[in-house]
Amino acid sequence: MFKPSFTFAPNFTLVMTAFCLTLGVSPSAFAQSTNGPQVIGEATPVKRVVRKRIKRDVQPVPYWVEAASLKLRDNPVAGRIIGNLSYGQKVMAYDQYENWIRTSKLDAKQQWVNSDFLSNTSLSWANYNRPTARAATDFVPVRIKDPEDRKNRLFGVRLKKSETGNALITTQKQSEQGRFFQNRFVSCDGQEVVGVRLIGEGSTFLRAQNDPRNLGLDIYAPEQVDHEANNSGEAAIAKFACKSQAF
Repeated sequence: MFKPSFTFAPNFTLVMTAFCLTLGVSPSAFAQSTNGPQVIGEATPVKRVVRKRIKRDVQPVPYWVEAASLKLRDNPVAGRIIGNLSYGQKVMAYDQYENWIRTSKLDAKQQWVNSDFLSNTSLSWANYNRPTARAATDFVPVRIKDPEDRKNRLFGVRLKKSETGNALITTQKQSEQGRFFQNRFVSCDGQEVVGVRLIGEGSTFLRAQNDPRNLGLDIYAPEQVDHEANNSGEAAIAKFACKSQAF
């Protein structure tokens, strides 16, 4: 049997030419289109958008200490004592919360003083007046006794009351883990408790005030809460709020 001495291999050029003619495309045009991507034009570089941070320009207000000694705290009202200021010492007020001012910049550790013992005019030892420049009592916590748990160290740090019989009390609890603050809405009928509700808590006074549950709360509205106390400590707090004067 006759066996051919060569192996048949199709001519690639002839195959492609026939393929292009079938499509109605010129072989040369097809060849140019398959030689890689065509550059239509130079790419325009994309500029990086830089967002500018908005910084509020807060001009601090100067004050001078009008007390012989004034405590410096890490939070308003019931903050930890972190230092003492002396008579005539100048401080700058960057922010205010009620009658407390923050003497530290926004990006620094918080420092607060009671503005009741500050003057907006310069003071020095030359015009020191001993009777008026006594040591300042900027904050006095009030002990709240829990009759069922004597080890429960509860303190009232602020109490607001309204003619509608509602009260807002902030308490501080001291334990081995540290201090903890809570806000409660208390409804009273005279000196009797109608109801109590926890509305805020935090490791500092300001965190308790900024709890979202405080938002929109109005103790001067006629609405009252009728929730019962969850434990003896909360019952003692509610009873204290109804029987005590605002402070």
